[in-house]
Amino acid sequence: MTIRNAYISAGRELVVATLALIPAFVWLFYQNEIPRQVPMQFNLQGDVTRLGPSWQLPLIGMGFYLVLLLLPQFRYAQQPETFPFQLIYRFRVALHLLFAFVTLDLYFGAASGREDVFAYIFAGVLLFMAFIGYHLRSLEPNGAFGIRTPWAMQNSVNWLATHTMASFLWVGLGVAGAGLVIYHRTFQDAFFTLLTFLGGMLLLPVGYSYVLHRREQAQGV
Repeated sequence: MTIRNAYISAGRELVVATLALIPAFVWLFYQNEIPRQVPMQFNLQGDVTRLGPSWQLPLIGMGFYLVLLLLPQFRYAQQPETFPFQLIYRFRVALHLLFAFVTLDLYFGAASGREDVFAYIFAGVLLFMAFIGYHLRSLEPNGAFGIRTPWAMQNSVNWLATHTMASFLWVGLGVAGAGLVIYHRTFQDAFFTLLTFLGGMLLLPVGYSYVLHRREQAQGV
């Protein structure tokens, strides 16, 4: 299986490229409705601290596209047998959908004067994590992606258990967190919720992997 056949098939790449171009299409067709300057940065109180030209967002999206197109190929060259083609493809699709959603939220939120654009962006991030989490349970051991704790990398049983646990955790926390950040109408509450849930997604699987490792040591496995 070559990387061209497995990773950059024309049909699949057309889907990803189309998603990456959504912000550009929206900017071109709705120039008269989109403000010339849109929020690019917020402080902890939710106030906009920096505005930027609206045309920058499509360029950022295309930058993501090029990075995510080229970077995995270097990993593939290092470990072609274990490279998770399907997961990376789905990750790219989901990430470009997320970025398109963020771009549209910023564009039309700024046009309508909405002050809660951050809530939907945070919710989108958490749902993106839930989507990735759903696919973790089927991720086989590899040296490129996943929850690569030293204990999981050394033990396939630990890897499988850790990623199965993380899969349920990420889906549950992602969906629940998305609902909470939309419920919270203040930036600080929504941002605190986002950080808390992302922290749980990242730290709990690592702790679980370590506990499994210690249990295996105690049992002499």
